[in-house]
Amino acid sequence: MRVAFADHVELTDKINDVTDLVRECRNAACHIGSGEHLFEDLGKFTFNVVSGLSPNAFSLNGVKLGCDFADDIAIYYGEKRLYLRRHLLLALEAVARNYPPIHEV
Repeated sequence: MRVAFADHVELTDKINDVTDLVRECRNAACHIGSGEHLFEDLGKFTFNVVSGLSPNAFSLNGVKLGCDFADDIAIYYGEKRLYLRRHLLLALEAVARNYPPIHEV
């Protein structure tokens, strides 16, 4: 089942929700030649981390990149920003609800 929320997800032709965002970032992290970690064809921008409120932490080619929340961590793969709490944690919790709890024997 898809995790279909799109809160704080920058939507593109390839990214419609958090499932797409995680997939794109995973491809960038695991497949170096994928091109998923390129920033506006200027070069690689891979696993850059911004912790806490700092919306202008990076400025690349006139584009400001950073973290918009004091209580979160932004991870960048190319132009794609993945939030640790608002994306990964919520997606993990959504997926976990699809599985029954494990009972110890």
